[in-house]
Amino acid sequence: MKTPVVSVVLLAALMWLAMGCGGANPSGGPGGDTQATSVPAEPSRPAPSGPEATVSAPDDAATVVVPAQVLAVMIDIAESDPPQYFARVTSGLSSSCVEHEGYELTHEGSGLEINIYSRQPNPAAQIMCAAVYREHEISVPLGSDFEPVREYTVKANDKVTTFVAQ
Repeated sequence: MKTPVVSVVLLAALMWLAMGCGGANPSGGPGGDTQATSVPAEPSRPAPSGPEATVSAPDDAATVVVPAQVLAVMIDIAESDPPQYFARVTSGLSSSCVEHEGYELTHEGSGLEINIYSRQPNPAAQIMCAAVYREHEISVPLGSDFEPVREYTVKANDKVTTFVAQ
């Protein structure tokens, strides 16, 4: 007789945990076939700037947008005429409640800066999340307007790489 009661309690706890993690992600969720979009998702609140930026949010906000933990950035070149350049950025999602939010790209001279963002529960909300670490990879189109044989620097949050245009 104890098994059905334990099963019901366990099922209720799992449902409660799933609801606390924000439910469905309209962009398809991490690891899916989604393309990154520009941020901020909440136009009324400016996105943080730089990898060390912190977010101050009202205590009643359920989630906040924060700089993502970027693990790696690599440059891919499409064989086209002219060549198209892409930054393949891998970021870490530290719990089941953290989702990829988007990015901002700026290009000035020989430097490109990509700010990658994640959305997570507001620390003031005290939401329980499963300690499930995941990685999320996006391909950020950099374009094709690059001067041949010139070196370019790409910075994605705190990771930096260079490439020489073809």
